[in-house]
Amino acid sequence: MGILFGAAHALTAGHSRAVLATYLAGSEAKVERGLLVSLTLSFTHVTIAVLISVLSLPLVSIALGSVGRAPLLEDISRGLPGLVGAWMVWRALRQRHHQNIRAR
Repeated sequence: MGILFGAAHALTAGHSRAVLATYLAGSEAKVERGLLVSLTLSFTHVTIAVLISVLSLPLVSIALGSVGRAPLLEDISRGLPGLVGAWMVWRALRQRHHQNIRAR
């Protein structure tokens, strides 16, 4: 669920991509400045998301405390990022292997 919501979240407006693109297009900033601004934007976005998650955890635990735990859902949410990472590594290695075969 986290992967799906994260992917949908990244596609929505409000991530300052338009603001960043407008700023860079309208200024005389060099590529290095653009990279620095985009890295700063990404860092602050992720940091704020983590802080919101950590600070809201006690509130969610209190509000949903009577519901109980869902061990299967917890295991799936832990395992999916690992599976996605393994799939990405497998795809990268497979693509490299196919490129080596074509180069011969």
